Amino acid sequence: MMLTIHDAAVRYRVCTSCLPEVDYLNRTHGVIDGFGVAHFADRRFTRRALRNMLLLVARRDRAADMEYLNVPQFEFFYLWHDNVEASRMAMELGVRLPARLSRLDRLRCLQLARRQNVRLSKRSAIYAWAHDV
Repeated sequence: MMLTIHDAAVRYRVCTSCLPEVDYLNRTHGVIDGFGVAHFADRRFTRRALRNMLLLVARRDRAADMEYLNVPQFEFFYLWHDNVEASRMAMELGVRLPARLSRLDRLRCLQLARRQNVRLSKRSAIYAWAHDV
């Protein structure tokens, strides 16, 4: 049986029936509304679309977790965390997300860490992920 975006959305509690303020960016990357509900367009299955939806789910779950500080200075960490969580969720669904899909996020992680004067070499997991470009 083929996996669909709708199947993955049902598993991870994502609304696919309606998108608030529908525009191109919301349809491709989804949106989290003010109530913490993730909305994503039900569309043709691609690994990129699945990754975008799973990143949205990871961001939603991280933002709802009270143990996270969720401050801008740790944005490089959140970028890494969300990508790792999205890959883990994809593996649960039996789909491997190619590294090329996260290339821009990896470069952005390096940029954000440099901007905050954070030495990623001291954080081996993030360093290994970000330098795999």
